[in-house]
Amino acid sequence: MKQRLRVLLLLLGGFMNVTHAATQNREPAAPCLDETRQVEIRRHESGALTICEPGSSPDCHADFHLQAHTHRLLDLNSDGREDLVIKLYSGLVGIDHDLHYFSAYLKCSNGRYDEILFDAFTRLEPADQPDDSGYRPLNVERNCHDETTEQMAPRRYRVSFNTGAGRYGPPDGEPALVDFCGAYEQSLPASRPPD
Repeated sequence: MKQRLRVLLLLLGGFMNVTHAATQNREPAAPCLDETRQVEIRRHESGALTICEPGSSPDCHADFHLQAHTHRLLDLNSDGREDLVIKLYSGLVGIDHDLHYFSAYLKCSNGRYDEILFDAFTRLEPADQPDDSGYRPLNVERNCHDETTEQMAPRRYRVSFNTGAGRYGPPDGEPALVDFCGAYEQSLPASRPPD
């Protein structure tokens, strides 16, 4: 159980460290330069992934409680390495049937990974080409329960890489959308279905 909590804290900690650094007016290290942010990810025959700090006990890679699975393998930043977008299905971190946590990891030159996104979405699809930051923007959707209609209200956003923070920023660059399905997001109109 301790190891599960440690991995969850590792995932959530990446986001919290960047938020704390931003509030202290310190720029975080660019992805893959700070080895303390790096993790080891192993793919298992079952299709499950395990995410552990370097040097963790072998038990860490035998713990499948997070139910992490590959969502996409692709090069997010045009460096020629295969980066990883993970979808978490676990009851420990899963939210409900319409929202899941997604994590995006850059593959570092040493074979480890650096988390550059951790957020809740219904769908996540990378754009075909990078933008001016050199990273592919992410097209995302969140389905949030609308208490006034008792229906799910989909909202579509674009998530871009923030070079100053060294990770993907909030949806549409709007800090209030970090609080997924919160009051601000609920005040926005639902998106129309795509053509």
